[in-house]
Amino acid sequence: YPPPWYMLALAELLVRFTREAGLCPAFVVKERQMAMRVPLIVRMVAPVVGVSVVLLAVGLVTAWYVERLQQNAAAVLVQNVASIRAAAELEIGLRKVRSRVNTFRLTGARSYLAEIPALRDETDRVLQDAVRLASTEREIELMEQVARGYARFFQECNRLVQLAAEPGRHDEQWTVVNDVLHDEIVEPTHEYLEINATLMAKSSEKSEQMASRMVVA
Repeated sequence: YPPPWYMLALAELLVRFTREAGLCPAFVVKERQMAMRVPLIVRMVAPVVGVSVVLLAVGLVTAWYVERLQQNAAAVLVQNVASIRAAAELEIGLRKVRSRVNTFRLTGARSYLAEIPALRDETDRVLQDAVRLASTEREIELMEQVARGYARFFQECNRLVQLAAEPGRHDEQWTVVNDVLHDEIVEPTHEYLEINATLMAKSSEKSEQMASRMVVA
C-alpha cells in the first residue's frame, strides 16, 4: 500500500485537475442539484402556506366577531326584557293602588288603605329598576317624567283620603288622581315599553341578517 502522504497528495492533484478541466465529481453535482431543488419547492409551497394562513386568520376574526355580536345581542335582549317587565309591573302596581283608593272612596272601609304601603314598597322597587335600565336619552326623559308623576300620584291619593268626608270635592279629587295616573305615568310608560320593544326587534333582525351572511359566506 502507498503511504498516507502519497494518497493525500494524489487526492489534492485530482481535485486541482478537476477544477482546471471544468469537471465536477458526482457528489458535487448532486449537491448542486439539491440546492436548485430547494428554492423551487419553496416557490411552490409558499403560496399555499400563505393562502392557508390568510384563511385561518379570516376564520378566527369571523368567529370572534360573531361571538361578540351574539353576546351584544343577548345583553340588549336581557336589558330590554327587564325594562319591559319593570314598566309593566309599575303600571300594574299603580292600578292596584288606585283600585284600593277607589274602593275606600266608595265604601269608606279603611282596611283597603292598609294594603297601600306594601303595594308602594313594591312599586318603589320596580320604579327604581325602570329608571336604572333606561339607556337611551328618550328613555331617561320618560322615566324622569314617570318619577315625577309617581310622586304626585301618591300625593293626590293621600289628599283624596283626606277629603273622604266631602263628597263634592272628593269626586273632583278622584278625577285628578285618574288624570295624573294616565297622563303622567301610563302614557310615558307605554312609550317606554314601545321603545324597548322596537330595540328588541332591531337586535333580533340584526342577528338574523348576520346569520344569513355567515351562511352565504
